Amino acid sequence: MDDSFTMLEFAMVSRHAPSQDQINKAAEKGIKIVHVGDVDAFNDDNNYLPPGYDTARFSGIITVHPLIAVHAYADGLKIGCFENVSRPGPDGKPQFVCGRFIVIDQYSRNMEGRLIFNR
Repeated sequence: MDDSFTMLEFAMVSRHAPSQDQINKAAEKGIKIVHVGDVDAFNDDNNYLPPGYDTARFSGIITVHPLIAVHAYADGLKIGCFENVSRPGPDGKPQFVCGRFIVIDQYSRNMEGRLIFNR
């Protein structure tokens, strides 16, 4: 990517650090993932980022917690979503790998009001 291009920062709220595949897929869309750790998704205080992180820093959020995503979306943040794909591992057990990465924002709607996913 061109060095003059400023990547958007998305907070990744997860106990797991992003995989290199996730980092690469986000970068293809101009997004830098900032792993911020996890939060208590059952807490009702609407703090969807860990202490010390300001939502104003981020353009979007990536999380597996649905209510955190809904709160962030309502606050105007974009939502990044990785597709999990199950593949058989060497031992035959399912192994999950990163599939597509889509971004949802408040402006991604068609004429009928349905969401259009930025693939």
